[in-house]
Amino acid sequence: MSKAAGTVYLYFRGKDDLLVSLFERTMKDAIAEGRAALAAATILFGALDEMATNWMRSPRQYPLEDDAATVIDLFLNGVGSRPRAVGGAA
Repeated sequence: MSKAAGTVYLYFRGKDDLLVSLFERTMKDAIAEGRAALAAATILFGALDEMATNWMRSPRQYPLEDDAATVIDLFLNGVGSRPRAVGGAA
């Protein structure tokens, strides 16, 4: 098989090398996205854990569910967004 000038095979030894390169790049991107998603989930659970710990150490003069809805809304919708109902309420 002859390799024509200007083809992708000037940069890769063959089809296998090209496929391996594409696979490695795709996996690298997927792993980076997965790590970012895991970091976001870790922050959410850490904040909920901190909220629950503070509530258990306090005199518990307020319902925990009200704060949980606010924290979940913050993480799902971001800072500066208008509060949205959590749990299907309008």
